[in-house]
Amino acid sequence: MSSIERLLIVEDQEAYRDAARSAFKNKRVEYAIDYDEAMAKIASSDLVITDVFFPQSQSGNSEALQSEVLDAIKYGTVKDYIQQMASRAKDVGVVCDARLERCFEIMGYHHLSCDDERVLGSLNDSVMRYMQTFGQDSIGKLEGVLRDMLIENSADRAVSELFQPLKDYMAQDKANQPFGYLVAQEAERLGKRFVLATSLRHAEKTLHPILKSAKNRGWDLLEGGHGSKDDPGFWKQAYDLVSGKGR
Repeated sequence: MSSIERLLIVEDQEAYRDAARSAFKNKRVEYAIDYDEAMAKIASSDLVITDVFFPQSQSGNSEALQSEVLDAIKYGTVKDYIQQMASRAKDVGVVCDARLERCFEIMGYHHLSCDDERVLGSLNDSVMRYMQTFGQDSIGKLEGVLRDMLIENSADRAVSELFQPLKDYMAQDKANQPFGYLVAQEAERLGKRFVLATSLRHAEKTLHPILKSAKNRGWDLLEGGHGSKDDPGFWKQAYDLVSGKGR
């Protein structure tokens, strides 16, 4: 790490911060233990390594922020699909406004509940032919078609099933909040290089929507084994990834 790099590590567990300190002796590192502190320090940082789960502040969490992070993770699971469909719509002369984006979002969630790629591909192609035929006027018609085909209902079920383990985990403890996702999102907005770092001490079903969302957004995520964060080597690996040395 060069002397001018400012690394921000967001980690609420003291033992893990101690391991990070061992990894980065004599380096320029700032630490944050919760969401509010991370957001206060991120603008002055160059690189960010953030844990996934930690509280908003030491006094607790707001329902508004909990809702915000769930919505952000949810949207991230289909963001790439929306962009692909918007590009295809543009190719047939249809501008993707907020209403059409919402249609594509619903379709994306529906995809989560169906493993048959042939069925999904047929649906996508049918929607594109529909837009090619009706142009910009197809948006209102498409909203009705999605309701008539019960796609909204299946989309809601798929999202509920995917996110329920995470919601249950968040309800267990004030520290079990996936606010690292919002820190990563802010780092991306600010043009900072970042990596999400977590371990298998969290249940797979709890992590699944976060991992899926991060992957769809093209984010770097380091998932270590149980107890891996106790090892300074884990943090060095995270630094290699965020700095580009581990690519």
